[in-house]
Amino acid sequence: SESERTGGVPGVGGSVFKLRYSGVRQELYEAAAEVLGADAFDVDREWVLDRLSSLSYTIAAGTSQIQRNIVAERILGLPKGR
Repeated sequence: SESERTGGVPGVGGSVFKLRYSGVRQELYEAAAEVLGADAFDVDREWVLDRLSSLSYTIAAGTSQIQRNIVAERILGLPKGR
C-alpha cells in the first residue's frame, strides 16, 4: 500500500478522489435540479435525500479546504498554509 511505501504517511490519492467526487456529485444534482425546477423535489424521496446528502460530501471525511491543503502540501510541495 502507499502508506507502507511512504513509511506510514497516508497517501493523498484519497484526498484527490474525495475532492473530485464530492464536486462532481454536487454539480450533477445541481444540474438535475435546474432542469427539473420545482419538480425536482416531487420526483422521488430517495432522489431528494441523495441531493441533500451530496451537500454533506464536502464536509464528510474532512472539509474540502482541508483536502485541498493536503493535496497542495503533499503532491504539489507547496509550503504549509497558515
